[in-house]
Amino acid sequence: MLSVKRGSKQPDKTKDKMLMPIRIYNTLGRKKEEFVPVQPGKVGMYV
Repeated sequence: MLSVKRGSKQPDKTKDKMLMPIRIYNTLGRKKEEFVPVQPGKVGMYV
């Protein structure tokens, strides 16, 4: 079991990893494009 003391920082595991961009097929332009949210850090979806 892992325990963390209050106020202690956990190492940032994401800074050593390369992040892969999300690419989505644009049916209007007929090509894959990198996904960029309108508001950074927030994504909405219509279904």
